[in-house]
Amino acid sequence: MKKRKRDGKMKIALCMEGGGAKGAYEAGVVKALYDNGIKEYAAISGTSIGAINGYFLATGNMEKLAYIWNNVEENLGDTSIQIVDNKVNNDNLIKGLYMLEEDCRAEIPLYVNYVEVHDKCIEEKIVETSKLDKNECLECIKYSSLLPFNPIKQKGFKEGFIEDVAEGAYEGECLDGGMCRSLIVEPVLEVNPDKIVIISIQNDYEVPEELIEEFGADKFVVARPKQKFEPGATLNLNMDFCRKIFSDGYEIGQELVKEFK
Repeated sequence: MKKRKRDGKMKIALCMEGGGAKGAYEAGVVKALYDNGIKEYAAISGTSIGAINGYFLATGNMEKLAYIWNNVEENLGDTSIQIVDNKVNNDNLIKGLYMLEEDCRAEIPLYVNYVEVHDKCIEEKIVETSKLDKNECLECIKYSSLLPFNPIKQKGFKEGFIEDVAEGAYEGECLDGGMCRSLIVEPVLEVNPDKIVIISIQNDYEVPEELIEEFGADKFVVARPKQKFEPGATLNLNMDFCRKIFSDGYEIGQELVKEFK
């Protein structure tokens, strides 16, 4: 039997992983849930693009989120990836967030993570942005989605980043939370949800065993892609690609609806 709040609604939390352009897939999942009546979340957590998607949801802008991912070239203009100071420039994405109307941001806890670099080491920071003013909130989301990328390294994002940090790069900077953890679940447990929706970009993702042991498998509803994303998908803002994986995510979201009935 599903747990219900006093008003009869299930208390649902949402966690979204980082993954660049693969955020279109995440948006497809939440749009399917939205279209089937799951429109409110007791808490949201997001890393990198998951933090950006989370801000749309926390401010009541689901339809705009869906529109943007299906029309990325119209909304972002130049979708070519710009590397500035060995970071993927995310200014256009953050500017878009400043333009959103805020229906309910202060009412929904939105947790984001990022890393701080000090003394050739990284430290994860988790912030509840709903307690901040808009500028501070969006600054944290900018950090969470500011992807370090050294094209000279010819390595994966995280591997190249760790090597660069050890060599003294990025000192004093705040950068993409995915360099530490690309998915944070623990913060949303603060609201004691009945269900936690986890949207992973990994087709083989499994809920950590320690969480299942403590809360039970029924607590978690996992959306995972049916196939592994191709290398390069993180930076692929091609409109056809984004539309396709949005549609794939929507189909997966439709399959999850039964978990809430």
